[in-house]
Amino acid sequence: TNDFDFSEDTSDNNFLKFACELCDEKIQSSVAFALHSIRHSSTKKYHCHYCKYKTSTVKRMRRHMWIHGNGGKVFQCETCSTVFPECIQAIEHKNFHSGEMPYKCDTCEKHFMFSWLLFTHRRLFHWDSKGDTGPFTCDTCNGKFGTR
Repeated sequence: TNDFDFSEDTSDNNFLKFACELCDEKIQSSVAFALHSIRHSSTKKYHCHYCKYKTSTVKRMRRHMWIHGNGGKVFQCETCSTVFPECIQAIEHKNFHSGEMPYKCDTCEKHFMFSWLLFTHRRLFHWDSKGDTGPFTCDTCNGKFGTR
């Protein structure tokens, strides 16, 4: 069983819809809320061999391990204390908390929270299916393609 509350926050002027009962963090989408809830899992089966850090996901452990291999230099989120090995990751992570979507598709004007989501969107929706145009350039023939 889990103790996660999946209630929507109905306060005025609040686009961060889902409120976590365990830490009072407010999150924009149900998917992001589900991912956030994993952080509170009591099953933290991944243990760092260099320090006392424990986590419930492989992804977080891999990210944590960068701290030890990067001379200890990390970028930490001021909201949730998650650490990142690169500054851009920490900057984009702030969008997760704020709900900001600063990355705009030039073709359809849809907005995205993360640069990688915009890149994926462009690759999936805005390339010529014939394979003669797309975001990837072949090093051999200089042709443009939708996939590498």
